[in-house]
Amino acid sequence: MNCATQTRNPLLILGCLLIIGFSQTAISQSNNCNTAPSTLTDLPVLSACLPRPFITRWWWSASTFGTCNGGGPQRQDGWFVMYGTGNPVTITITGSSHNFCLAAFTGCGGVGEVACTWSNTGTGSIVFPTTYGTPYFIYINRRSGGGWNVHTGNICATSANVPNDDPCGAIPLAVGATCTFITGTNSPATDSGLPNPGCANYQGNDVWFSMVVPASGDIAIDTEEHSFYNSGIALYNGPCGALTQIACNDDDGSGTMSYIFATGLTPGATVYLQVWEKSNDQFGGIGICVKDNNACSSPPNEDYCNAPATLIQGPGNFISSTYPYYTSDTPGNLNAVFCGTIENNSWYQFVATATTATFPFSSVTGCVNGDGIQAHVYEVTNGPNGCCNNFTSRSNCWNPATPTSGNVNAVGLTIGNTYILMVDGYAADNCVFQVDGWVASGIQLPVELVQFHGVALPESNIISWKTISERDNDYFNLQRSYDGQTFENIAKIYGAGTTTETTNYSFEDLSPRSGTAYYRIEQVDYNGAKTLIDPISLNRISNEVGIVNLYPNPATENVTVMLNLETKEYGMLEVKSTDGTIVLVKQTYGAENNRMTLDLSSLSSGVYFVTYQDSQVESVKRLIKQ
Repeated sequence: MNCATQTRNPLLILGCLLIIGFSQTAISQSNNCNTAPSTLTDLPVLSACLPRPFITRWWWSASTFGTCNGGGPQRQDGWFVMYGTGNPVTITITGSSHNFCLAAFTGCGGVGEVACTWSNTGTGSIVFPTTYGTPYFIYINRRSGGGWNVHTGNICATSANVPNDDPCGAIPLAVGATCTFITGTNSPATDSGLPNPGCANYQGNDVWFSMVVPASGDIAIDTEEHSFYNSGIALYNGPCGALTQIACNDDDGSGTMSYIFATGLTPGATVYLQVWEKSNDQFGGIGICVKDNNACSSPPNEDYCNAPATLIQGPGNFISSTYPYYTSDTPGNLNAVFCGTIENNSWYQFVATATTATFPFSSVTGCVNGDGIQAHVYEVTNGPNGCCNNFTSRSNCWNPATPTSGNVNAVGLTIGNTYILMVDGYAADNCVFQVDGWVASGIQLPVELVQFHGVALPESNIISWKTISERDNDYFNLQRSYDGQTFENIAKIYGAGTTTETTNYSFEDLSPRSGTAYYRIEQVDYNGAKTLIDPISLNRISNEVGIVNLYPNPATENVTVMLNLETKEYGMLEVKSTDGTIVLVKQTYGAENNRMTLDLSSLSSGVYFVTYQDSQVESVKRLIKQ
């Protein structure tokens, strides 16, 4: 809107005045609490009140939370996030332009109220105990004024210093097999008085954590942004009153966050971690994790560095995906040598047949976020437990940040040595990629298929398969061929998405030609990635008589019984419980292919046996009723 030209509409004039009058506001709440602390403006907790102006705008939506409305109306609200210090915190509002409610919650939307007050003056405060590192959601609601009123004032948060303000008050961190972030805070910390650690522009206001070195002697320390996004960390050993620095780091983590990989530490010793915000101008939460770098993660294949799939150079190609269910595997010093951030990486090993190797990513398609993939080749040494420990770059770090083709070119290889190609989704993107000139084995399939078979009947073929787990499985294409080479789609059957339950599928091909027919399954993920299941072959002459198939099995309401009979005569179809009690009976008549449907709705869940009997045939199949 051009305010200089909008002179005839009073609403636009008012809007311009509001924009001009409040465009310089120093701190503005969010109108919506949301569910993630990172979406809100941070309210820093300091040792003394430092008033900061706030604003709640009249066009924001109104909501009512808390028990302290004082009987008056509640109008537009705004939210901050504040991180607990481990001590009581006081939130104070001064100079409020309207009557207001002030409250604190442990969750968004008025969940877990811990303090609440209302005021008819320009001042009010709440005091409540806090847990160290826990986010609290601060709520301000205007109680007076008309529809176009803007609520302004000043707010501050104060508390005694955090308990881990110096090394001897360090908060213990668990050393895990994987990286599990806990939240710490530098509000309201002071300078611990140690010599400058020498990195990340240390200006004081540090906090301290401790950890016990695992048996491997190797740990990896990572940080993630919460309230502040530019951290510094330093690692020390020795008694808490006389520390010796081991390492100091500024930006080896994600973005401008810090990361330390330390080896050769004394098992069982306590080491200390110093954490601060670079330049000392931001206060609030930070995520920290410590993991044992030699606690290997477990397969499945290619999700972890210690269980890579295998690539062999030669004619052909392989297709895979940066599936969202791949974990963020960052062993050793990987964060320090990779050119980006790692979210859903996978691993592929190869033996060098020359001093160079090229991996042509000929296509990158189906990217959910449009960011593409990133890849890098490493020489990897293992720790004493056989886990990936130290990474040395052997190629360009390819991350174009867009879905495009490109090459990863490895150099300086030793013939006969094993190297690893890592592939990751840029910013966790989920893409399908193809690498030419290499074939793969041991790649984890998105669908774990345990059964794929068919039954040939005189007039149709029954194809069935069973999975015991599925991940992001959109659908199956059932394909048919009469020469084993050229296949056509004959059915599209939707999958179960993501499940660890057993799932049965079946399809009846009512129009097969005489002779041999080949069937195969093409499994398709949500993002379009496709996996082919090796074909089976059938002919139309059934080699089984009696009950040849039950589907679906397990069944819920109905089950279809397929019979193949040699002579035309009456027969009896019965469903029996495990103790032999007959619970359903149906008479049949006919020869060759018979299809009977049984209504199971009156039966309890459990295992049953379906039997068929005539003068020449006795047949039985097991049935599960869900």
